[in-house]
Amino acid sequence: DLGGAQLTAGLRQERVTVRSEGDADASDAKFGPAQARSFQPRSLALGATLPLGQGWQFSSNLSRSERAPAYYELYANGIHVATGNVERGDMGLGLERARGLDLGLKWEGQASHVHFNVYETRFDRYIALAATGEEVDDAGERFPVYAFEGVPARLRGVELEGRFALPTTDWASGLHLALLSQLDAVRGERRDTGEPLPRLAPLRAMLGLEAQWGAWAGRLELRGTARQTRVPVLDTATPGSGIWRLALTRQWRADRFDVLGYLKLDNLGNQLATNATATATIRGLAPQPGRSLAVGAQLRF
Repeated sequence: DLGGAQLTAGLRQERVTVRSEGDADASDAKFGPAQARSFQPRSLALGATLPLGQGWQFSSNLSRSERAPAYYELYANGIHVATGNVERGDMGLGLERARGLDLGLKWEGQASHVHFNVYETRFDRYIALAATGEEVDDAGERFPVYAFEGVPARLRGVELEGRFALPTTDWASGLHLALLSQLDAVRGERRDTGEPLPRLAPLRAMLGLEAQWGAWAGRLELRGTARQTRVPVLDTATPGSGIWRLALTRQWRADRFDVLGYLKLDNLGNQLATNATATATIRGLAPQPGRSLAVGAQLRF
């Protein structure tokens, strides 16, 4: 802590072993003999925060991280029953390595705040699941093939989140109102070809109104998702959407326990929406949930 500024550093090293039990049935060979891969990923992070006065603060974080591939990224070889794709791993994959820089600026008021972050991460080896354009026939049905691969990549993004308390009149002195907002965007591409990375989220934003009066609280949100057009050649664009959400809660407090009752209405307009981060087969088979109602209670001791 240097005159209000803070410096932090962290180092982590671990050992990870990823195993495959091999083929249980030799007549249906897919995974070969039992085998294992061992990795020693290391992560290093350096951070700093600097107060700027009147509630403002600047922060930065520099990192170098490594991640061991998951078992399915190494050994997958067959039809994924949930997605309807054939997934193929790469047993030669090494550590996913990345270097990142994150810069942030935030303001904290008594009942309001604004948080803003920008970041860039460069990968020597970004492990991605990408369409190959191949298809496999299984019992007369065709399944698209997706393969895990490590590629040089870059991710750039921005995040904004804010809460702004609203003034109330004398007759509603016990009522607390606030405007809510969120925005995030990410852009990613391969550094060797410039092609967009697969299944990245598009620009997303939220506007909301929050109210609290005694034990009662309510929240109304509009969550918008832009059309995602930056996709690889073998992928398709996903349409944008706007979804309304409403939540109402009531809290009861006792000496030894609390009860929180809630009512939630999601996708009030029953709009059809798809998830750009899912594979193309999932977008058609399982879009985002339609209009729904949830009623419940939480008991806390």
